[in-house]
Formats: sequence, C-alpha cells, structure tokens
Amino acid sequence: MGVRAKSKAESVSYPILLRYGIAVASVAVVLGLRLLLDSLFLQSNPLLLILGATSLSASVMVSAWYGGLGPGLLATALAAFITDYFFLYPVDAFSGLSIEATPLVAFALEGMFVSSLAVALRLARSRAEERTREAQGLEERYRAVVEQAAEGILLVDVSTKRVLDANTTYQGLLGYSPEEMPYLTLYDLVPYSREDTDSYVGSLLDQGRYVSGGREHRRKDGSLIDVEVSANVIFDAGREVICMVVRDISERKRTEEELRYHAYLLENVHDAVLATDEQLLLTAWNKAAEKMYGWRADEVLGSHIWQVVPLEMTEDQREDALRELAKTGRFRSEVITYAKDGTPVWVEGITVALRGEKGEITGYVNIRRDITERKRTEEELRRLNLDLAERERELHSLLRRIVAIQEEERRRVAYEVHDGFTQTAAAAYRHLQTFAEHRRLESEEDREELEDAIALVRRTVEEARSVIANLRPTTLDDFGLATAIRMQIEELQTEGFEASYEDTLGEERLPSTLEVNLFRVAQEALSNVRKHAETDRVRVAIGRREGVVRLEVRDWGRGFCTSEVRGSAGPGETVGLSSMRDRVALLSGSLEIRSEPGTGTSVVAEIPLPAAGEEKEEADDNG
Repeated sequence: MGVRAKSKAESVSYPILLRYGIAVASVAVVLGLRLLLDSLFLQSNPLLLILGATSLSASVMVSAWYGGLGPGLLATALAAFITDYFFLYPVDAFSGLSIEATPLVAFALEGMFVSSLAVALRLARSRAEERTREAQGLEERYRAVVEQAAEGILLVDVSTKRVLDANTTYQGLLGYSPEEMPYLTLYDLVPYSREDTDSYVGSLLDQGRYVSGGREHRRKDGSLIDVEVSANVIFDAGREVICMVVRDISERKRTEEELRYHAYLLENVHDAVLATDEQLLLTAWNKAAEKMYGWRADEVLGSHIWQVVPLEMTEDQREDALRELAKTGRFRSEVITYAKDGTPVWVEGITVALRGEKGEITGYVNIRRDITERKRTEEELRRLNLDLAERERELHSLLRRIVAIQEEERRRVAYEVHDGFTQTAAAAYRHLQTFAEHRRLESEEDREELEDAIALVRRTVEEARSVIANLRPTTLDDFGLATAIRMQIEELQTEGFEASYEDTLGEERLPSTLEVNLFRVAQEALSNVRKHAETDRVRVAIGRREGVVRLEVRDWGRGFCTSEVRGSAGPGETVGLSSMRDRVALLSGSLEIRSEPGTGTSVVAEIPLPAAGEEKEEADDNG
C-alpha cells in the first residue's frame, strides 16, 4: 500500500521528460529573472541577493513538488552551479573549495532537504486523499447497505427519545417522508404509553440487547402494523443511541392466522381433504376422509394417494389431469373411488396445485365430497325418466293410432253416408221434384203437402252433406288444408258472420296427418265461436315460416278466464279444448289460448313440419 502511494507521488502522473523539463524550466526562469534585475540595478543590492536565493529555493520546491525527488535534486544542482558561476566571487567563474563556497554547500543541502520534504509532503497528501476516498467509499457502501436493507433501521436518542435517523425501508413502512423523521420521537412511533415505552428503553439499557417477537408500530395514518424488533444500544459521539432493526411481520401474521384457520377447517369441514407432495405421497388426511374411506391418518400418511384411494381412471386420464393441473393449477372431476373395504364411493372434487416461490409445483390438495347417494338418486331418476319417456312414446303412438283410426272411421262413415243415405235422399228429392213438375194436383192442400215433403227431403240432403263435411270433408283430401279452411270461412259468411281469412300456403300440400289435425283444430275453434263467443266477427290466418306451420283463430266475443276454464266451462267446451291440445301435442307442436273476459279469444297452434322420412314413418305406424 505504501510503495504504490510513493510511486504515484513521485511520478505525479507526468511523463519523465516533462518532469525533468519542469526542473530545468523553473531554474531557467529564475536565472532569467535574476539577470533582468541585475541589468536594471547596476549596483549590488542585498535585496537582490535575498530575492535570488529565495527564487532558486522556490524553483527547487516547484520541481520537487510537481516532478518528484529526481527533478528536485536536478534543480538543486543546476541552481548551485548557476549561483556559483554568476553570483559568487569570482563572478563568471567557478569558485573552488574555500570559505566563500560555504553558502553554496548550505544551499545544496537545503535543496536536497526541500526536495525530500516536498516528496514527503506530497506522499502524505496522497495517502490522506486515498484514505479520505476510502472513508467516503466505506460511508457510501454503509449508506447503500442501510438504505437497501429489507428491514427498517431506526436510530433513537436514549435521553430525548428523538429520532436521529431512519432508512428508506422504515420510512416507507410507516409512510413518513425523510423530512418528517427528525421531528418524531419514539413515543410517536409506538402505540404504548410513555411508562411502557420508558420501561422498554430501560430494559434495553440493562440488557444491552433486546429482541421482541411481536410488537406494533404506528403508521402516519394512525393504523398499526405488526413488526418484529431487534434492538441494541450503541454509542455515538459520547451519547447512547438505540439502534432498532424493524421487520414487517404482518404478512407472516396473516399467514399464521390462515394456517390456523385452515387447520381448523381441515378437521371440521364435512368434505374429505387429502393433501400430497409433488410425488403424490399423502401429507394430510382429515377426519372426513377417515369417515369416507375407513383409513386412519396414521395408516396412510406417506403412502401414494392412488394406492390408498384407487379410482376408476385410465392412465391417459390421469396424465391428462396432471397436465391440466400444471397448466391451470386446478382440476375438477367426478369419479368412482374405493374405500378400505372395497366399497365404491362416488365423489365430486377439486384438486389444486400448490406452488413454491419460483412457481414450481410443491404439492396438491384434494377436496372431495361424497355424492354416492346423489348418483344413486340420479340413476334412479334417469331410469324413471327413461321408463316415462318410453311410456310417453307408447302413449303417443297409441294416441296417434287412435286419431288415425278415428279419422279413418270418420272417413268410412262419411263415404257410407255419402254413397248410401245421401244418394238415396238425393234421388228421392229428384223424384219428388219430377213428380211435382209432371203431375197436376187437384187441391191446393195436396200441393202444399208435396212442397213441404220436397223441402224436408232437400233439408235432409243438406244436413247429410253437412254431416259428411264434418266427418271428413272431401275438399281436404282433394285440395288441401288451405282450401278446406276457406270453405269453412265461406260457410260462416253465408251464416252472416263477418269472417276474414289470410292464407300464405296457397296450393301447397302438407303431410296428411298435419293437414287433418290442423283442420280439426280450426274446425273446433270455429265451432266454439258459433256456440260461445256471442260475436259475428272472426278472423282465421294460416301460413308457413321457417319450417313451422302457424294457425290462428281470433274472435272478438265475450272471452273467458283461461285459468278457470276447466272449472267454469261446460263439458263440451272442456272436451273441445282438450281435443285440440291432444291433436297439437300429437304433432310435437304447441297450442296457446289467450283470452280475457270482454276482449275475445285467440287460439294459436304452431306445428313443426316433419323432417324427410318422418312422414312415411308416421304413415307406416298409422297403417
């Protein structure tokens, strides 16, 4: 350390030629100045001698200071030769060793001393500067360590309890600025009485060191923070100072509380909790798990979870579960597991991955709930629903057959009435008309009786045709649903009703079953208008949109309360509404009846068109 400083002082960071050049130049400047003064003052002047000697000494000192020992000695030698030649007797010649040369020897010795002294001073200065830099570096490192420490550091004067200093961590912990800290005392920072605080300081002075596992400090906003304090007494400039290292343990306290709470839950929840490490070795097994699986905790801890609790999962499914846990951190499942005695246990559960500080998986927590009874109930309900669905299909098929048979029977009766009774009645009507045209009756009374008979037969034919139309209108078979409903509207109009009809089907033919049942719905709704609506205004609309056929029959009659229709309507009306609902349900459609007293009634049926092949299947079923 000393050799390195000396070398640095001697070299003074200058090149060697420059350093020796400084010695030569300084002596030359002094010589030039002396010669100039001698030319100005012709007579010898003692002041000039003193000034010359001082100047030469100064040149030696400058050379030694900036050049080092070598240039200082060079300047001394040059100054001695110049003095001997120019200023000592005999002038302009070198003097020998005589008494007159005594000042010259003294000057040379003085020059060597000044050079050595200059070098020593420069070396001392260099060392002082280096030590100052080292001290500054140590102070800066100390300040950096203190300021960057994770713990708060607080210095408090023992006698006044005033804060002397605090690092950035402590300031941030309590929310104070650096400017505010010197105005605070220890009483401001701790939420205890003065007596307790003084007692705390007293115990610290007695012991010299104090460690508190849990205290509280007060923030600037008045809230309290849990801290751990390590303190000791130090001496600074003759006074006692408390040095506190304050650690924020609020997060640790919260974690401890959570752990206590989780431990409580672990033993008191109704769900089974199974914890494992990253190797799936069991580390926790609560009482609910003991009850669910029959294993005691001391029997299974340390064992592989899948050996203790087998479950119905393939190896691929297990790998998928582990991948999902690694990706998202959790995995939900419903699986069959097995108890100690081999009893199957249906469980629904969630598995959560536990991670360390670097994000690595450190274990898993499984929370499981026994859903065996629920699964049994679900299976029973599923079986009952399947049975019910099968019975509904059978009932639907039976209803479809009944309706088909009913329609077929109506058609058969209609054709029998048409081909038998109606034809006979029509023939009788024509014969009576022919008889009345070609026979002249003797009395007016006979003529009136014959006309009554003809009218009665005509009425019989009309009623027979009406019965045929109600049983199975030939228009429905020949021309389709839209035309058949239009015929119903025209019949209403002849009866004096203000009836309107909107049709967007045109001549399009629909599946036979759909046409027949929709016609029956319209027929029944119009029959109810005739019997119960007490109005002459009615509107019928039928159309197709997006695979659904929609029929609406709307009247502006007296209406009724739909919620009370079963209790207030007559038997005929109840049977009619039920028939409409059955026919629409038969086609997987919906029937909506909207009505309010005094506002009329709207009957809306919407039936989806069957997909390709369904109509043929239904026809086969009906056959």
